[in-house]
Order: sequence, then structure tokens, then C-alpha cells
Amino acid sequence: MTLTKTTIIGFCEAVADFMQTNRSTLMERNADIDRIISELRKKSDDALAECSGHEILAVKLRESTARTDAAVAEAYNAASAAVDITAGLVGKTTELGHQTARLRSRIIRRRSSE
Repeated sequence: MTLTKTTIIGFCEAVADFMQTNRSTLMERNADIDRIISELRKKSDDALAECSGHEILAVKLRESTARTDAAVAEAYNAASAAVDITAGLVGKTTELGHQTARLRSRIIRRRSSE
């Protein structure tokens, strides 16, 4: 069974709260309750901070992916337009026009086989 990050952080807090509530009983048994509670709270705070940092990075990654995808699409569209212009200038039915059209068809075939 896999626990979520939120569940684990909540578990740490619940254990620390439980120990704080039952502090006197636990201290009677010579447990270093203050150290344990402090450690649990620190680990919980550290985990929460790391989770927050992770979420910020995830948002940045999604934004970066969108920018990257847009830039790549723009590059492809520019190259594809250049193929169309070149084929139009030299004529689609000429040898140079066929060679130009093959530039695009090669990458489309390669992409469909991947």
C-alpha cells in the first residue's frame, strides 16, 4: 500500500500531537518526548517544504514543456513553409521540386514509424 505525501505528513503531525497530549504519561516512562516531538515536527516541516518546492518545479516544467512544444512546432512550420515556397519556385514536378518535397516526406515517414 502506497501512502500519499499528504497522508504521511498528516501522520507525522498526528503522532506529534498525540505524544504532546500524552506527554506526562510518556515522560513518566523516561521517554525523551520533547526530542521526539521536535524531530517529528521538523521532519514534517521539511517534507512539506520539499513538496511545495516539488510542486513549483512541476508547474515550471509544464510551462517549459508548453514553450518547448510551441517553439518546435514553429520551427517545423517554418521549415515546411520553406519546402512549399521552394517547390513553388522551382515547380513541384521538376526534379528539384521532388527533392524538396522528399525532405518533408522523409521526416513524416520517420515519425510515423517511431
